[in-house]
Amino acid sequence: VKELPAEIQLPAALQQAELNALPRSGVQSLDDLERTAILQALAECRGNKKKAAELLGIQRPTLYNKMKRYAIEL
Repeated sequence: VKELPAEIQLPAALQQAELNALPRSGVQSLDDLERTAILQALAECRGNKKKAAELLGIQRPTLYNKMKRYAIEL
């Protein structure tokens, strides 16, 4: 992989400043957001996994795999 030309690269201090400006608290991980979405879909569909999967736009086996991953039991 080639390095970016110097005129495109950000100075190291600016790169670090941008990282430090990112919020550290109150930010959920993608896993947390996905788990919450699954729980909400299951609640909205009253535990019907087929309907919850449809609501989430995923296949039913994918929902089962994600439920196992996030230790969601009904």
